[in-house]
Amino acid sequence: MAAPHHKFQQASLRHKYKTYNLAVTSYFEDNLKAFHRLKNSKDLSYAEKTLLEVRLLLQKQAWTKSLELLTSHRSIQCSFLKGEYYLLLGFVYRSLAQWQKCIIATQSANINFVVANDKKGQFLSNFNLSAALNRVGMLEVSNYHLEHAKNFAEAADEKVLVYRAYACKQCKEEDYIGACSSIESALALKEHLKVSEQLVLDTIACDIFFRAKKIEKATQILKVLKASGNNPAQSRALFDWHLLKVYNDDILLDKPPQRIEDNEEYVLKWGIISSLQNKNLERAKKIWDKLSKKIPEIYKNDLTAVNSSDNRSLFFKCVQKLNKAIQNEIKLKKTMDDLNLRPGSKLYILYNILKNTTKPLRKEDLIEDIWGGQYDPQFNSRFYKLIERLKKLTKGRIVNQDSSYMLKSMKGL
Repeated sequence: MAAPHHKFQQASLRHKYKTYNLAVTSYFEDNLKAFHRLKNSKDLSYAEKTLLEVRLLLQKQAWTKSLELLTSHRSIQCSFLKGEYYLLLGFVYRSLAQWQKCIIATQSANINFVVANDKKGQFLSNFNLSAALNRVGMLEVSNYHLEHAKNFAEAADEKVLVYRAYACKQCKEEDYIGACSSIESALALKEHLKVSEQLVLDTIACDIFFRAKKIEKATQILKVLKASGNNPAQSRALFDWHLLKVYNDDILLDKPPQRIEDNEEYVLKWGIISSLQNKNLERAKKIWDKLSKKIPEIYKNDLTAVNSSDNRSLFFKCVQKLNKAIQNEIKLKKTMDDLNLRPGSKLYILYNILKNTTKPLRKEDLIEDIWGGQYDPQFNSRFYKLIERLKKLTKGRIVNQDSSYMLKSMKGL
């Protein structure tokens, strides 16, 4: 008898809250004119109008006002509207990074949507629960709710969310073949998403492709994202674009762009990369300490990630490369100190010239700097002996490119 009752109840609820559901659809379609017209309809109850008002506040990222409005209207009786209420409450807590409260609220949403036999609500609550539980490291329970979300996904945009979640899950498990397959499935349905949602999907796809070492594919997506204008995904895209240039040794970071300055996490990460580029390891570690305290579920306190897969992300690759360059230089300096390299000697001069350049220097220019005056071929044999001695001291880090020389450690290789 239970199944027929639920079917009748579901049909009744959808008919009863038709105006509310139309308003929510208008909201997600960015049709604010229709949304406001429906929101002011006499067909809506006070509770329905309150829930729609909360959605407007969420659009403005007014988290505190949203929370105040929700917590002052707890007396909702209908299971469907209670599900909507707790779903929005969970979203607010997630935006405030209050994960335990987010999980409790979203669990309540799921219970009410089950009672209401509402498939859309069960999809959303299970999906949001999976994301929140994953965030706090409860992976097994997170996977359980993701499977349930998959079972309730009917619309194309819902399937995209599921594919995206599986791609992120597989990435954390270091199954990069599976992750690329899942994100490709999501991208194949991208046309069914709003433009802003497409950009978020592209941002995640870019990260996954980079971790899977599909650099060209990641770079192509990043170029599109960087030029995408004012959207929620652009801060990350702009940050990653600068990181890619750092990784390729194309730029030194200066002051972050305004779009990045609005995001505290990216500002901290920008400061870390900039400090490492300037070989200020102490400052980089101080900023990292702030980052790991802010987001301890992702960042350890030793310039590494909690999850090993994150160590393959573009940000961590840049950190690793720059830190390696600093460590190589520290080792090289120690080697020179241990060998008591005499200040003022020809070998000491050669080492310091090469240490302080970022591009190969011609043999002729080096000879002029070491011995003074114009280049004279008679110094060639003595120069080659100096190079051989320095190669031994630096364990082969001297690179010779068409009679031009440099120290590999200065590029972090």
